[in-house]
Amino acid sequence: MKLDLLRTLNEERAARRAVIVVTDVGSGAQRLVKAADVAGDPLRDLLAERLRTGKSGVAETPDGQAFLTVHVPPTRLVITGAVHISQALAPIATLLRSLAALPDLPGWRFRLGALILAARREALDGAPPLRSGVRAQAPRAPREGR
Repeated sequence: MKLDLLRTLNEERAARRAVIVVTDVGSGAQRLVKAADVAGDPLRDLLAERLRTGKSGVAETPDGQAFLTVHVPPTRLVITGAVHISQALAPIATLLRSLAALPDLPGWRFRLGALILAARREALDGAPPLRSGVRAQAPRAPREGR
């Protein structure tokens, strides 16, 4: 692998952005495709599928065989509070190196819930009806203190 390609790969991985290294099996030539650039690539369908699944491997392309090395950032598990389920999940998430714990501060869950509900409402704006006039609605945010 050429040094500039390796440098770009490490920068993208450090920034938690997905990339694919496409290696031509016959010639050994390599190129790096960033997730943001997949739509403009000649192999866009194949690359999009590999990014979705996160699986590397040999693929047949119009130019012959290519090995696609997929680098996707690991998923994160966000745990709020110190309740029994969170306590059971924390060691598992730590082993997977995917733990992002939030402290159980007063009102924190309410604020987080309100942010999630606001995002849902924004996503539902302009959503098509589910059936004959019934439209999906996001639940209302709970009141503070409940």
